[in-house]
Amino acid sequence: MARKGIVGLAQWVFANADRVLRLLQGLVERLPEIGGTMEKAGAALVSAGAALGGKDAAGGAKGEVERIRALLERYETALDEAAADLRSASASLGAIKIPSLSAGERNVPLPARLGSINIPSVIFSDQTPLQGVADIINRQITHLEALGQPLRGARDGIGNLGEMLGGTAAELGDVGRLLQTSGSELKALAG
Repeated sequence: MARKGIVGLAQWVFANADRVLRLLQGLVERLPEIGGTMEKAGAALVSAGAALGGKDAAGGAKGEVERIRALLERYETALDEAAADLRSASASLGAIKIPSLSAGERNVPLPARLGSINIPSVIFSDQTPLQGVADIINRQITHLEALGQPLRGARDGIGNLGEMLGGTAAELGDVGRLLQTSGSELKALAG
C-alpha cells in the first residue's frame, strides 16, 4: 500500500513538474532571506538567554533573583538572631529576684498552759517584678518567629525561580545557537 502512495506521488510530481520546479526555484531564491531571519532570531534568543542567565555585564535576571534570595536569607537570619537575643533577655529578666521583707507577728504557744504570745517577725520572700516584662518579650518572640515562616517560604520560592531562570537561559542560548547554525546552512544551500 505504501508503494502505491509513492508511485502516486511520483506520478503527481511528473504531471506537475513545472509547478514543482517553480516551487523549488522560489524556495532556493528565498533561502538566503529565510536563513538570515533564522540567524537574527537565533541571535535574539542567545541575547535573551544571556540576559536571563546573567552572562552579560549587567548580571541578568537570574542575578537579580539570586540577590533577592540572599537578601531574604539575611532578613531571616536577622529575625532568628533577634529572637535569640530577646529569648536571652527574657530569661534574664525573668530570673531577676528581689527580696521582699514584711513585718508581722507570729503566735507562739507557751508551755504548761500558759497561753501564747505574739512575737514580732520578719518574713523574707523572693519576688520577680520583671516577669511581666519577660512575658511581653516572649509574645514578641513568637511574633518574630511567625514573621520568619513566610520569609523562609519566599526565600525557597525565589531560589526555585532562580534555578528555573538559569535553566531557561541555557535552553534559550542552545536554541538560539541552533537557529543561527541552521540559518547559516540554509544560506549556504542557496549559494
